Amino acid sequence: MVYNEIYSLSDKSIRGAINALAMDIGGYSNYDLLREGFEIDKELRFGYNYGTKVYDVITTGFAGLYLFSKRLITILDENKFSGWKTHPFFPEGKPVEMTKGLFFDMQSLDGSDIFTPENSMFTFVTERVKEVLIREMFTNLQFERITDIEMIKPATISLK
Repeated sequence: MVYNEIYSLSDKSIRGAINALAMDIGGYSNYDLLREGFEIDKELRFGYNYGTKVYDVITTGFAGLYLFSKRLITILDENKFSGWKTHPFFPEGKPVEMTKGLFFDMQSLDGSDIFTPENSMFTFVTERVKEVLIREMFTNLQFERITDIEMIKPATISLK
C-alpha cells in the first residue's frame, strides 16, 4: 500500500443532513470507540440534534464517529472490508414528521431573480440564475428545487 492509494473518509457536511446528538456513549471517549479491538459493553444512545434529510452517514458531533445506514453496513460486509465493526445504538426522542416542499406567497414576489420571501431566511434564485452559476462553475453552491426540499414539519401548539 502507498500513500496516494489511501483516502480520508468523512461526511460531506451536506446542508440539511440529519445530525445525531450523543445522549449517552457509556462514558467512553470517541477515541475509545474508534480504536480497533476496543470492546463496548454498554448501550450507546443518540438523539436527534438538527437537520431534515436522512443520508447513509449521520454525524454525531464526535470526530470520526458516524451512524451508518443498514445499506452501507451491508455493502461493507458483503465486500469483506476489514478494520471496522458495528455496535447497536438506541435512538432517543420522538420520531419527527417530515413535509415535502417549501412554499411561500408567490404574490409577494417583485420579479427579482434572487430573493428572500417575507418571513423567510432562505435565499431563492430562479432557474436562469442557477443555470448561469452552474455553467460558470462557481464552487460551494448547492441548488435544490424547492418542491423537493424535505423539512421537519413544524409542531403545532394549542394554548388553552
